[in-house]
Amino acid sequence: MSQTLVKILDATLFPAALMISGKFIGLYLTIQIFSLDWGIENLSNELFSSRPVMYQDDLIVASTYSDLFLLFIMLCGFSFYVIRAVFLHSSHIDPRLITRLAVNGLLGLVKDSFEIYHRASIWLVFLWLSDITILINVLLGKTASWVLLTGFILSLLLTVVLFRDVAFEINLAKTRLNKH
Repeated sequence: MSQTLVKILDATLFPAALMISGKFIGLYLTIQIFSLDWGIENLSNELFSSRPVMYQDDLIVASTYSDLFLLFIMLCGFSFYVIRAVFLHSSHIDPRLITRLAVNGLLGLVKDSFEIYHRASIWLVFLWLSDITILINVLLGKTASWVLLTGFILSLLLTVVLFRDVAFEINLAKTRLNKH
């Protein structure tokens, strides 16, 4: 297996695991906070011999808030890399910020274009996969549509911020090339 593929797989494991665990943790927290009734039904003639069972109204509440928790987790992860791209990019970081980071021993937060955009693009994919998952749940009637609308708007805004930073970086590189 090529080293590039290994690096891509390595970079995708954390957001993928966070996406899956975020949904389950959100589901667990929702069931606990709202004291929702649920149980496990045994099916002898099915591929999966047991499945969780809830009342329809409880299912909508559980799915809505677990999707909201999933969205929150994925937005936080992607926001970290968007903030890093805008403020902690080695090509255009503010000198005063470098000084503050150096004083506090945090220069490791400053990264180059490859590191930032590589990780940000992976998180971008998983963020939009989360939105697609929520869309499917909305279409199936399991999640309230306001969660999808919130996720779509916030995902779109963060995506635009990242793409504007990429465009700024391209213009900065062109300017540097023209000087030489």
